Amino acid sequence: MDPQTLRQKHFLHYKFTVLTRSDSFPEFSAVCVYDERRIKHFSNEERVWILTDKDWTEAPEDPPDSRDWFIHQIRTLSTCTDSQCSDHVLQRIIGCELEKLPDGSVNLTVFDEYGFDGEDLISFNSETMQWIEKNPKAKETKEKWDRNTGRNQFLQYFLKTCTDWISAFHNTKQSSPDVHVSVSKSPDDESKLVLSCLATGFYPRDVQMNIRLNRINLEDQTSSGIRPNDDETFQMRISVKIDRNHEGSYGCLVTHSSLTEPVTVDWGGGIGYEMMKLRRSLTGTKMTYKSANRDAQQENHFLHYKFTVLTRSDSFPEFSAVCVYDDRRIKHFSNEERVWILTDKDWTEAPEDPPDSRDWFIHQIRTLSNCTDSQCSDHVLQRIIGCELEKLPDGSVNLTVFDEYGFDGEDLISFNYESMQWIDKNPKAKETKEKWDRQTGRNQFIKHFLKTCTDWISAFHNTNKSKF
Repeated sequence: MDPQTLRQKHFLHYKFTVLTRSDSFPEFSAVCVYDERRIKHFSNEERVWILTDKDWTEAPEDPPDSRDWFIHQIRTLSTCTDSQCSDHVLQRIIGCELEKLPDGSVNLTVFDEYGFDGEDLISFNSETMQWIEKNPKAKETKEKWDRNTGRNQFLQYFLKTCTDWISAFHNTKQSSPDVHVSVSKSPDDESKLVLSCLATGFYPRDVQMNIRLNRINLEDQTSSGIRPNDDETFQMRISVKIDRNHEGSYGCLVTHSSLTEPVTVDWGGGIGYEMMKLRRSLTGTKMTYKSANRDAQQENHFLHYKFTVLTRSDSFPEFSAVCVYDDRRIKHFSNEERVWILTDKDWTEAPEDPPDSRDWFIHQIRTLSNCTDSQCSDHVLQRIIGCELEKLPDGSVNLTVFDEYGFDGEDLISFNYESMQWIDKNPKAKETKEKWDRQTGRNQFIKHFLKTCTDWISAFHNTNKSKF
């Protein structure tokens, strides 16, 4: 392996931007980015940092300086008053970077830098706790900030915690690859097949892969290169053309530091699949209680959120989602605006929407389908989440909650409300179950949604239920 491929770089950046305009109040935004993945953002409404990525559980400490402090700085630099200010932009990037070299040594870098109207302004020296002016406009700012020793000590402390965090994160983090072998028809030669091997979900970055015939590496293999996943792990795909009628034992050999020994996944010789509809079995949690109205007739009501993602070989994945109440579609997800929109304008008591974004669903089907950005065969991922209410003639009421997934027409996985664990209904779901069981924050969010669903449907139908 080329020694250069063993070089690893990782970074944690906090990025701040303040804009002033002549006709409005200054605009403030801030995000926390780890290896190009946005994990936190600052909420201007709640004035706090919020986890953007719900899968993230080891978020670092946030840097000092408030939103109001930034607005004060840009007003000072721009010579603004409360009533008058021209167009300006103040930017800041603070954080740390880690570089692992081929010889095993590690370089750590910290920084805190400001720019104003597109030019470098000032930066912090963590060792001397002094500021370095990079622009004549920064002279007075440097003198003032150098005297602010308390803040400088806080900055030095933050940068030290940043390097401690990123060092610990990469000393303890390891993830084994999921390896999948698939085959497709060659687009330019009917006598050939394209045999592909995808390794995904591995960390650290370095990996070795080979497609073999009778344990001998094949020539002319193509590679996607190592690419980042959305969950800070990596993936890589290799492919090779093989003779359609050639007999022999094909397999994919993967070597990674998280594995005690290399893994080999054999190709079974199958091609294609049949797409079917999701079968839902309603294996959710059920609760029974007595209603105040004992003369009620049997009634059934439900609130379902239905999600569908389709991948096709010639286009980007298609996403759709609807909210249905008693077969009446009341909301749908707009792919243009990326928000839920009321479909039924008469509906005024719409329930809370479930977690998980459009991008999250697309990532899930890509993982299940062994897709890359440029290649993906036909697959379908479906989800149904919600609750159902049944009023019985004796006055009792049954409430059922559920969150179930299907993949390519087969049951895949479902959520157990009481244990907050996932139930795998298909061998394909084993690794998904293990991963989702560890995501306790997301599972609590799902449980909260299902609880609000039953509260909503009960209140909507004027039932007097006990707590569950």
